[in-house]
Amino acid sequence: MMSRWADLPKELLEMISKSLDSGVDALRFRAVCTSWRCSASLPSFDQEIPPLLLMLPQSNSADSVLLRTTVWRMELVRKDPNSSSLSKSWLVKVGESKYGKLHLLNPLTNQKADAATSLDFLDFKFVRLSKAVFLKWSRRFPVFGINKVVLFPMPASCSNIDEFGMLAIYHEGKLGYWRSGDVHWTLLDDKNFQYDDIIVRKDQFYVIDRWGTKKLEPPNQEPKEQ
Repeated sequence: MMSRWADLPKELLEMISKSLDSGVDALRFRAVCTSWRCSASLPSFDQEIPPLLLMLPQSNSADSVLLRTTVWRMELVRKDPNSSSLSKSWLVKVGESKYGKLHLLNPLTNQKADAATSLDFLDFKFVRLSKAVFLKWSRRFPVFGINKVVLFPMPASCSNIDEFGMLAIYHEGKLGYWRSGDVHWTLLDDKNFQYDDIIVRKDQFYVIDRWGTKKLEPPNQEPKEQ
């Protein structure tokens, strides 16, 4: 059976590998056999952005990196299909960075968790529950004061990095906007510092404040140099 999987046409394997949108899926795909490994490159997502200037102390203004994270339900695959015992499962948060490296993160603090042992992903079934991004300093520490970050367009649909934009809730309720080419962030709605959450659905922003949910149109402006 393994030889049959290995003999699949190269064009088909490349088509399948390009449809994978997570590092976990890519690594599991590459682990099947040598021909599959050669048809799929290791994923890379880290994107450098300008120094973060969101009313943070000037001494903390440094190059930051955007890191994609995914929350998974990780379930141990039963070796005996006839076993009636319940499968163990865990909720895990995985960060995907350069060169296809995956990191287990503390789901509350986004800090890297200590892993005492290695995991064989082929021993587990993964169910993706949610996707998110967060900012970290280039030294791998999360950016303090940033509550949530969303992208527009989302990474999977973004064909041109120059069209990449970002909204962030920071400093306990402020809403900031940044787009490729900007040096500084733009504070949106300086009269309302009560934003609690923000999501993107079908390329549309939705923000939640203390008074309810509303759509939000990102500012259509040229990148700011100063």
